[in-house]
Amino acid sequence: MNTSKYSTYSKTARFSLLIPTIVFLLSACSNSESNKTFEWKLQSQAVESSVDYQQLIVMADKVRVMSGGRLDITAYPGGAKSLASGPDIFNAVRQGTVQMGNGWPNWWSAQDPAWAVMNAGPFDLMNIDASMIFFFEEQGIKLANQLSEPKGIVWRPAWWPGMEFGLLSREPISGLDDLENKKVRIGPGLPSEVLAEAASAFTIPLTPDEIRPALESGELDAVEWTTAGGAWELGLNDISPFAIVPAIWQPSVVSDFLIN
Repeated sequence: MNTSKYSTYSKTARFSLLIPTIVFLLSACSNSESNKTFEWKLQSQAVESSVDYQQLIVMADKVRVMSGGRLDITAYPGGAKSLASGPDIFNAVRQGTVQMGNGWPNWWSAQDPAWAVMNAGPFDLMNIDASMIFFFEEQGIKLANQLSEPKGIVWRPAWWPGMEFGLLSREPISGLDDLENKKVRIGPGLPSEVLAEAASAFTIPLTPDEIRPALESGELDAVEWTTAGGAWELGLNDISPFAIVPAIWQPSVVSDFLIN
């Protein structure tokens, strides 16, 4: 594989998916006085070193230029510098602590169980194309906003990383039986429930900044964390030399924006 070509494509794809949201953000300012400025805080689940977070900074810079400085977005990474973490990001946007949030729909399942099916689970949105068709061509965005708008939040898709990489493990895994009674990090919602039921594993929805320390200390036996690139960014491959792939329990995943 030509990795440099793939990296360039990935970055281009991210920009193209963010453009509709940029236009939407700018439209929020269009009816205000021409000299009025807006300062927004954007809390992400992504850690500071990740491509996801770095691209949010790029997006914020582009919005600042496109709005002539009228909309100034400051992105905050997950971890020590965060203003809210994990599922609490939803309430932070709802309460106005931050004006935008960035995460994954299944993390908002505590607000309504229907959020769990907005991200791809087993046997529903089986690839990126199916997921994008659901949101852009069918009723996905409308349905998501039926969940978010009563909370005072506008929902938009951010980007599609692709299929989850799989499980990285400290010990060899050759089948579901090897996961019995193991502590596995995976996000909340349907994928977690399906994996726990199928493998009799204990599933734990740790946020990105918590994953590596828990793996190093032995509090976790295996980890699912987004794509191969995402796992590499956290250095999980240094601790977990074994893997079981692909993540059939979550074949396509979408990152999202929450906007107060």
